[in-house]
Amino acid sequence: MSKRLSQPVTSKVSTHALRLNGKDTFLYSGEVHYFRIPRRYWEKHLQALVDAGCNAVSTYVPWSWHEFEEGTYDVTGRTHPERDILGFIELARKYNLYVTVKPGPYVMAETTDQGIPLWLTQNYPETLARNELGQPWGTAFVAIANPIFRDRASRWLKYFSGRAVVPNQAQPQGSVIMMQVCNEIGIFQWLGAQGDHSTSNIQAWQDYLRSQYPNLADLAQLLDRELKDYSDVAPPHENCETRRQFVQYRLWHDFHRQLYAGYVKFIVDALREAGVQVPLFTNIGGWVYGRAHEFALNGTFHRETARIQPDVLFGLDHIPEIVSPNNLHDGFIANQVARELQGRKGPLYSAELQCGSREHGVQPYPDELGLFYRHCIIHGLTGMNFYMFSQGRNPKGRGTDGPMFYWYNAVDYKAERQPSYPMIQTLGRWLQQNGDLIVNAERPASLGVGFYPYLYETEFLVPILGKGTKLNPAKLGLSLDPVAFRDRAYFDGVLRILMKKSIPYDLADLTTRTLGELKAYQRLVVLSNEMMDAQTQQRLADFVRGGGELILFPMIPSYDLNFAPCRILEKELGIKTLGQGKSNRIYMGELKDIPSPSLPLIVSDRGAKAIARDVDGNVIGIEKKVGKGSVRFFGFYVNYSIEEHPDLWSAMMKFDDLERNAVVDNDALSVEARFADGEGVLFVGNFHRMPMTGNLRVKNPRGGAPIELGSIELPSQNGLMLPIQASLSKGVTLVYALGELMEKMADTNGIRLVLRGLKGMAGRIELKSDKPIRFIKVDESPIAFDRKDKIVTAAYEQNGQNQTIEILV
Repeated sequence: MSKRLSQPVTSKVSTHALRLNGKDTFLYSGEVHYFRIPRRYWEKHLQALVDAGCNAVSTYVPWSWHEFEEGTYDVTGRTHPERDILGFIELARKYNLYVTVKPGPYVMAETTDQGIPLWLTQNYPETLARNELGQPWGTAFVAIANPIFRDRASRWLKYFSGRAVVPNQAQPQGSVIMMQVCNEIGIFQWLGAQGDHSTSNIQAWQDYLRSQYPNLADLAQLLDRELKDYSDVAPPHENCETRRQFVQYRLWHDFHRQLYAGYVKFIVDALREAGVQVPLFTNIGGWVYGRAHEFALNGTFHRETARIQPDVLFGLDHIPEIVSPNNLHDGFIANQVARELQGRKGPLYSAELQCGSREHGVQPYPDELGLFYRHCIIHGLTGMNFYMFSQGRNPKGRGTDGPMFYWYNAVDYKAERQPSYPMIQTLGRWLQQNGDLIVNAERPASLGVGFYPYLYETEFLVPILGKGTKLNPAKLGLSLDPVAFRDRAYFDGVLRILMKKSIPYDLADLTTRTLGELKAYQRLVVLSNEMMDAQTQQRLADFVRGGGELILFPMIPSYDLNFAPCRILEKELGIKTLGQGKSNRIYMGELKDIPSPSLPLIVSDRGAKAIARDVDGNVIGIEKKVGKGSVRFFGFYVNYSIEEHPDLWSAMMKFDDLERNAVVDNDALSVEARFADGEGVLFVGNFHRMPMTGNLRVKNPRGGAPIELGSIELPSQNGLMLPIQASLSKGVTLVYALGELMEKMADTNGIRLVLRGLKGMAGRIELKSDKPIRFIKVDESPIAFDRKDKIVTAAYEQNGQNQTIEILV
């Protein structure tokens, strides 16, 4: 067991991390469902967490499991040993593990009732969510606006908090440090592409319309129809083929963002009234079949929550299933969406980081998961919860997928350690040495990429699980399907290429970032279709006129979000399009005959420099000065399907003059770095299924010339977090090592390092020492080294295990 603490634990939110007892701490946690594990195994599971280097345990707490009859609670195991959540928290205290609890109201977690007690919808059928025909979605789906549901949910949350959280939120150890607010709010509406048409929800809809349009005539004018009452505006569910229908769907989408924000506020208020003081978060889902295209859409569910509840954090799912170059960029984008929602403060916490699989036969492997975890950390995670660390067996009839819950976990339901466990243990030990650096480190980025949340408000128009789309862009007069556009041009186009080229960038929410925040970037890239609100158009125009550099494509907006004409950006930037050309072939500099998915727009080059043309010589890309700044506009986009596409993106966005934190001469390797207080960590990863070689260079966190690491060959599906300018003792610095720094210490007898590289990979260290170095040993065997001025280099063979490096000065 870990060393016991003597002072009460305080849990707060800092700039980058969770601050525990006044210290920014990397949260390294594992999900263990006490209700799915025989009590006799609980301690063994918690011991496995401690041995893996974890400092926390997380669990869902199903409302239906503990209030199985209305008003009858069991949190002590009185009726069933696996209901003793208080005993589970007490055991976590014994093992000095922090605790995160997630009591719903929804827990989902592949439980048949989603955590909602059956008695609730049986006794109070008015709490059921219903479709447009008035039919219930099912017995486990409730109307979150319903006052009876909220009353009973509040009663449960306050009871649980009073028994389990408030007495344990400031304990010397085993302290409850976070609570989750419901789970993946809005996911059922998204998956089913249907809203709740229950009486309570329809009333909330009408109240929303009334609050937004106090003058009914204004709403009637917007919808271009006669209205006698707000009840005349039924929620849309038909195909969207007219602009009036589109606007009505926009209102329906906006309403739900208000609804979710009000629901979160209701839960937060209940918890705070109960005396809960720990940080609160809600979780965002959206990975589908190993891709995160829909994560940004799920993130937009909470744009109003972020506004009215700025203290609520946003946990995120990371479920890549099969890690490959095709979804290399997905995790980073999800991180960035959550970071923007939080206003770029607090811990970036993956509440469900894949460890195992919901589906037997869909097996993730230790190397690829370890690679993905490291990639997420270098790109901002300061907290991670392995989901599921422990396998479970469902109580009879309570698992949607049968008796077993999850496969290929770190430990099985008896806590026997499985193949992924050593990988998690290795990363845990690395974080024990480097976690303080990670939670304070920055990843500098001089490029901003605009994120426009309204582009993602389509969940009721485009079902994610089939059924066909309700959106008809052509009949609306739109040139681009918004879903295809954001997935192909944005997500798997520009964002994928930026990751492939290891260009550091930030997503910047164009609706919430101030003009000053946008100006902090050397360059801003914005992908736009025909629709953009007036305020955002004006902000982008002011950005350019004030000295910013904007790259805009493939269209310039001509409407606001209500389909009213709005050409602010076109007017302010002086950009005029002349219709579509007849060829989709692009010519730019040395790049010739590059296909675009659609016919480009011809652009007037009056007062501008032509920088791209089609095969007929028509100008399709320009560059011009506007005010104190400049703009590049391209009337086309490309995705990434041929060898030349990355080079075209590079030319369009001028990658060559962007500062990078790390550089490798082989795009098949992914690199990035973080820095703090003159030290750094360099990530290098190979997402391919064959070895890859490249020459590495990283920015010097102490200033001066970049650090050259030379050649490195990485085995397939592997990654490393390499130390950069790590202080070892007075006058001695580890400039870099081609192995992960697991431990370091220095005393009068010299310096001792523990490095862990990959088996068969060449090991190399570079030291800077003010004094002569007498010898270097690897696992007690002396090795040769070279010295030039103050720089000492030594090579050795790595065995894939921890290797002790002894240095005598």
